[in-house]
Amino acid sequence: MKLLDQLHTLIFRGKEYNGSTKIFKYPYSGDIVKKREEIWQNLQNGLLLEDTGVFVPWTLPFYEVDNIREQKKERADRTEWYLGKRIILDGYEAQLELMRWKFIADDKPIKRLSENLGRDEQGLERFNYLREYLTNLFGEPTNVDLQKFGDADIGSISWENGDIALSLVGIEHFDLRYTFHIGMKITNAAY
Repeated sequence: MKLLDQLHTLIFRGKEYNGSTKIFKYPYSGDIVKKREEIWQNLQNGLLLEDTGVFVPWTLPFYEVDNIREQKKERADRTEWYLGKRIILDGYEAQLELMRWKFIADDKPIKRLSENLGRDEQGLERFNYLREYLTNLFGEPTNVDLQKFGDADIGSISWENGDIALSLVGIEHFDLRYTFHIGMKITNAAY
């Protein structure tokens, strides 16, 4: 428990965390409308890893991601972090990851986390599952821009609130690839 408290202190950038004073709402209300409000309120500041109680703020600089990652890969043009299986958004189990291009300074804050949903039929199945899950949790999507590619859907679906977007994206690039993004609305493709 002491290690978890130290991790919270590091993530909250020196703010006191004693287990009773939280900057996030959890557990969520049983009322769906109130639950939506609580989750959106949390997301405005960061992502709660519900299984560990760790809150990852959108102000977290890249150099501090090492403190919450399970794996890290250095590549010629980017650094990739894998946070492992984490429970988020009222029970969804995600394989979260994060990437920083080398030309972006490591003291810049993270903007979003992602999950690779898979390729082809497996990816489409996860895409459709998560689409239904997020619709049940947040209501109808804010934007839907899908087209058919054979029997599959490609394009994007997003739920937006304030500066935050949750997006499901399917593309065709030699095969079908599906991804889930959660975090700040991105206007600069470098992030």
